[in-house]
Amino acid sequence: MIASYKENIIYVDRGRSIDIMYKSCINKLPENIRHDLRPPTTPLIGFSGGRSYPEDVISLEFTVRTYPLSKSIMMDFHIVKSTLKYNVLMGRSTLQKLSIGVSTIRSLAEFPTMVG
Repeated sequence: MIASYKENIIYVDRGRSIDIMYKSCINKLPENIRHDLRPPTTPLIGFSGGRSYPEDVISLEFTVRTYPLSKSIMMDFHIVKSTLKYNVLMGRSTLQKLSIGVSTIRSLAEFPTMVG
């Protein structure tokens, strides 16, 4: 869940240091949430060293799974205008905040919750 909106197409990228949301995804969110967009302060630097600026940045609540097996944190999403099959790219800092372990062999992500 991103700001109470169910988002299913998220790519977990352990090599990325920030979280990216594509413009098509932010446009699905309610208008009142989009008023919280703010200008970016730093460029995005790619593997080749090229620089580009995100269009905007927004802080939204991100929830993994559903209660009682859920975890929520606030995330800064850098908004990028591009087309990919994913709506959100989750970077390693968010994986660390949520204590998510990723298995690429099983295409699985696991995280601990308070419910045992």
